[in-house]
Amino acid sequence: MKKLLPLVLCGLISAQVQASDSLTTFAAAATAQGTPVVTADATATALSLVPLLTQSLGVTEAQATGGMGSLLQAAKGLMSGTDFSTLSSAIPNTNSLLAAAPAVAPAKKGDLLGGAMDMAGQLSKNTKIGQQLLSQFKSLGLSPDMISRFADVAVGYLQKGEVPQAADLLSTALSSVIPQ
Repeated sequence: MKKLLPLVLCGLISAQVQASDSLTTFAAAATAQGTPVVTADATATALSLVPLLTQSLGVTEAQATGGMGSLLQAAKGLMSGTDFSTLSSAIPNTNSLLAAAPAVAPAKKGDLLGGAMDMAGQLSKNTKIGQQLLSQFKSLGLSPDMISRFADVAVGYLQKGEVPQAADLLSTALSSVIPQ
């Protein structure tokens, strides 16, 4: 370990002076010593999901947390407890995201479309969850097409994470409520 520290420090100083050539040399030396090298992919994976959503989709932090929380609520309603546990272990702060999801407002009396959607929701769990998801995204000021865009970013994030099977679990669960 003591021999590796000077190599790392030397490599960092060289990287500042001669950015690309020295960094390449340092990476080769570190790899030869058995030291892991952080790549751009690893940096993207380490980026938290909420900042990734805000940067990728141009949404606010409140929209990112509320939208992701809404997707997680939908997934929770569509998955087994074991599958949701696997999914939540792959996403930091799942409970905070779930809590950030907007409450679903009941349909107003006299609202024909809302009444029809309530009736349809009573017929199918998937329809009801899809209706709730639409309502939540609308309350966040997000259009319906943003649901699939949020899901795509979340699945991509999960594929690069430590529990890549969580991406398949989320994608499969949401496929029953998000049109492909």
